[in-house]
Amino acid sequence: MRSVFEYSDYREFLRDHYEFKKEASRSYSFRYFAKKAGLKSPNYYKLVMDGERNLTHRNVRKFAKGLNLGDREALFFENLVFYTQAKDVEERNFYRKNLDVARSQDDRLLLTRDQHEVLSTWFPMAIRELILTQGFKPQPKWIASRFDYRFTPQEAKEALELLLRVGLIREDEQTGTFHLSHPSLQTQDVTKSDAAILFHQKMSDLAKKALEEQTAQQRCFSSLTVAVRKEDLKKAFKRIHQFRNELDSYFGQSESFDSVYQLNLQLFRLDHDE
Repeated sequence: MRSVFEYSDYREFLRDHYEFKKEASRSYSFRYFAKKAGLKSPNYYKLVMDGERNLTHRNVRKFAKGLNLGDREALFFENLVFYTQAKDVEERNFYRKNLDVARSQDDRLLLTRDQHEVLSTWFPMAIRELILTQGFKPQPKWIASRFDYRFTPQEAKEALELLLRVGLIREDEQTGTFHLSHPSLQTQDVTKSDAAILFHQKMSDLAKKALEEQTAQQRCFSSLTVAVRKEDLKKAFKRIHQFRNELDSYFGQSESFDSVYQLNLQLFRLDHDE
């Protein structure tokens, strides 16, 4: 049977997988797969395979388990599923690029769907930091109100669920309170991903609004236009990252918080070579 990396439609892969398993063992069945994958419906595999059902986010990982896929294969299969099912052109293009990266054996930019959602919208990470503030309420309407309803209560609810799935926050089941966890979303070169570009674009838009709407006591904008030697840029970038980390540590020393801020550090070229 062909490797999952050779497919462009996950339903075709499911059909080939089932036929291959059935030929190898007559006892193999949809019911057997469902039990192995932890699925309630014994016929779900067939419904998905025949195009009568789509794979949900929750079940795609169960399918990967039932298919005995390795970590890299499972991540490719997840992207293949959502590429096949995508209705939006932009979303389809994102998953197509992920598939191309995986096929080239370069996983630097390969993000899961959840990671892409966290990075491509600004408010999940903002909500994550809001959890640290005094008086935080895990109520979508309250959360949205703290950000002047720039996103809806429903989007706030979905963002909390997303942060939980990715592991960036955890919930105490006894008290119902939320706490921060600290896994990293970054791959070796996440700055080149479409999701990261969208994140920075949206944060730049919010910075423009802050410049117009907030007072000098609420925000700090400073700029510098300077001639440089290209050979000095690597060290300059490193110092910018160090400053960001130092400021993160400085704010993190506080024992209580009452607001959420965004720091954007930008150093980019204005001219071009002749």
